[in-house]
Amino acid sequence: KRLSDMREISKALALYIGNIGQFPISADPITITGSDLLSNALEIQNTIPEVPTDPQHPIYSYTYQSENGSTYIISFCLETNDVENYSKGCGNTITP
Repeated sequence: KRLSDMREISKALALYIGNIGQFPISADPITITGSDLLSNALEIQNTIPEVPTDPQHPIYSYTYQSENGSTYIISFCLETNDVENYSKGCGNTITP
C-alpha cells in the first residue's frame, strides 16, 4: 500500500511541477495528513483527487520536504525488508 501511495504522490507532483514550474515549498518536513500544505496544493491543482496518508497514521506517517521547489524528499516507513531497494524502518525515501 505504501509504495502504491508513493507512486500516486510522485505522479501528482510530476503533474504539479509541469503546471506550476516548481514543487510545493516546505523548508521543514511536514506530515502528510490530507489537509496539509502539500495535500492542499496538489488537490487545488487537480493533480490528485485525494492525497493518500499512511495506512497506519498516526502511528506512522509520510513526510514531505522541498527546500527550494526544484526537488523533494518523501519519507515513509516499512515493516519488512522484503521490498527491493527499501528496508524495514522509517528511513525510506522517494525523490524525483
